[in-house]
Amino acid sequence: MNRAERRAAGMKAKQPVYQMTTDAIEKIRKDAYQKAYESATYTAMVLLFSMPVRVMHEQYGWGTKRLTALAEALTDEYQRFSDGELSLEEYREFVLQETGFAFKKNPEVE
Repeated sequence: MNRAERRAAGMKAKQPVYQMTTDAIEKIRKDAYQKAYESATYTAMVLLFSMPVRVMHEQYGWGTKRLTALAEALTDEYQRFSDGELSLEEYREFVLQETGFAFKKNPEVE
């Protein structure tokens, strides 16, 4: 049966088969993980910076100079946390002692 006859009969070509090494599969997996990690990190950082900046600007009238200083201070604190200098619990305790503001744990998330 030639190609014209196969087309007339409605036969589809066989789906091609690709062969990959385990190294190639591992590279694809690592690349996908890295891309997802970078996307999640970017999203988290935008939220962690933009929400306080927006609130300080809209509700308290902060301008560019103060907002820039706030963003730099937040960057330094996020870096300290990332470097393991302070834990989340230490931050929570510090905020409680200095401001009296307590973060409550969600019992469903433990």
